[in-house]
Amino acid sequence: NLTTLLPKTKNPIISVNLTKDYSYIELLNLLYDRKKLFTNEPLEEFFTGLFHKKIGTALIKSITNKALTESCKKLSDKELKSLANLIQNWKFECKQCKDFSKAQVMLGGVNGNEVNGYTFESKVVKNLYICGEALDVCGDCGGFNLHFAFASGIITGENL
Repeated sequence: NLTTLLPKTKNPIISVNLTKDYSYIELLNLLYDRKKLFTNEPLEEFFTGLFHKKIGTALIKSITNKALTESCKKLSDKELKSLANLIQNWKFECKQCKDFSKAQVMLGGVNGNEVNGYTFESKVVKNLYICGEALDVCGDCGGFNLHFAFASGIITGENL
């Protein structure tokens, strides 16, 4: 898990690929298509419908000194290639890891192999049910951990 390694790493760099399902060439073609589609629109609208506006403007600002009010037709081939590279390898320096009070997800808990996955009853202690964040389960952010906690709680309750 990356978050457990970050505090132990000096000056870690995080690389983000915003379009993991696209090859570089597919992404570059998409950017050329967007340039044609948005040719008379301001640069700040270039990523409309693709990324959140703040992410789109941050990407544009990272590769050009042009004003966001300039038209998309002014993006050069070199700038489009720079955008494609940046979108697939946007690097951030992790300057600080926050403490437990700011954590969204923590690791640890009872090993899932010690629990019946259909009832959440402990395989070690009869009539002990373990669910939610008491288990060593760590999902992606976005409600997955909450969903697991609620769903496993419901299943546990049904099996009591």
